[in-house]
Amino acid sequence: MAGIKPFAPPPYQSNCYQSMNPIPLFLRYRRLFIILLHALLAMLVYALAFALRFDGVIPEQFFPLFLKTLPGAVILKVVIMDVFKLHRGLWRYVSLDDLVRLVKAVTVSTVCFVLFNYFILHLNEFPRSIYLIDWMLAVMVFAGKRVIIRILRELSHEADADPEEKPILIAGAGDTGEMALREMTAKSPLGRSIVGFVDDDPTKRDTSVRGIRVLGPLSATPRLIDSEGIGTVLVAMPSAPKRVVREL
Repeated sequence: MAGIKPFAPPPYQSNCYQSMNPIPLFLRYRRLFIILLHALLAMLVYALAFALRFDGVIPEQFFPLFLKTLPGAVILKVVIMDVFKLHRGLWRYVSLDDLVRLVKAVTVSTVCFVLFNYFILHLNEFPRSIYLIDWMLAVMVFAGKRVIIRILRELSHEADADPEEKPILIAGAGDTGEMALREMTAKSPLGRSIVGFVDDDPTKRDTSVRGIRVLGPLSATPRLIDSEGIGTVLVAMPSAPKRVVREL
């Protein structure tokens, strides 16, 4: 099959697309930057929680209370998020584990903030609804931060994609194929060129993997090459016999 280059991706090499460029200054101080960003977002969230509690504007008589409790709200969020290692996650990924850790961190920080106000600042009559509003806003804002950055990254991939890049077909819709798709989609514009999977498992026919359809069995590869203009067949079947790879 002229022009077709079957190859097997390294199943668990997450650095296969890492850049060889020098580390930018941003990456050198990444943790400090994220801590400062978390502090800024925590301030905005707390101010918005107060404003929402009082129908959009913090009343003048409550402004001293806001200023008195602001440092505790911000510092507790930042410190506890750091304890939960939320500064370590890569922003281009949004996993369920990240979201669970975020909810746990925000919940713990809220509980600590309640205790801080009650036992340290002796604010027995602090508006309790602010705690709930602050918790909900914090979860939405800090989760949304990662989602927005991932969307911007994917849009950037679309803009950088080579319009002449030939489509890619993945042979194998199992765990290795899903991992290869995830790696390519997350780390390079090549993910935009993947047109589908082929797999001999009849239970996978007409299903999809991360939104990419399983187009047929392995025997459909020649037809798909012609109809879709496939330029590369990526073999994601570690246990496939050499005969099958050669036939592709």
